[in-house]
Amino acid sequence: MDLASGVCTARAPRCEACPLAPLCASRGAVAVAEPRSRAAVPFPATTRWLRGRLVATVTAAPAGTWVPLPDRLGHHDARAIGLAAHGLEREGFLDLRAGEARVRA
Repeated sequence: MDLASGVCTARAPRCEACPLAPLCASRGAVAVAEPRSRAAVPFPATTRWLRGRLVATVTAAPAGTWVPLPDRLGHHDARAIGLAAHGLEREGFLDLRAGEARVRA
């Protein structure tokens, strides 16, 4: 007997149809959650897009070349670019120095 799939669901519990209703401590106390709206974020506004553009910019240069970090990429400003670049450095993809980056060898 699987009550969770058909009777005691999180979004729409049917306490009146439950054979365990007289014993249930949650009967009537379960708050039905409002459905969440998911506002779509345009992909160019995401950190994932930004990180990809940074890697593409740096790898377009010859190996070992230091490339200046851009001031702006899509929706992202210099602060967001710096944070993404530092993340890529921590993860071992890039080397950084004074506003420049290169692919880690």
